[in-house]
Amino acid sequence: MTATVPLESVDLAVPTLLSLGADIEALAPEELRRGIAEAAGAVFDRYRSR
Repeated sequence: MTATVPLESVDLAVPTLLSLGADIEALAPEELRRGIAEAAGAVFDRYRSR
């Protein structure tokens, strides 16, 4: 399913979309995609086995 969602700001959209889980994918804007990737990478780094 594809949906268009109005965003107040990328800073607010990143945690909101991440809260929907791993099945969500932001297609645009690129700034949002980058923000989600950075946040997900930070979570991965925190929880990966050492």
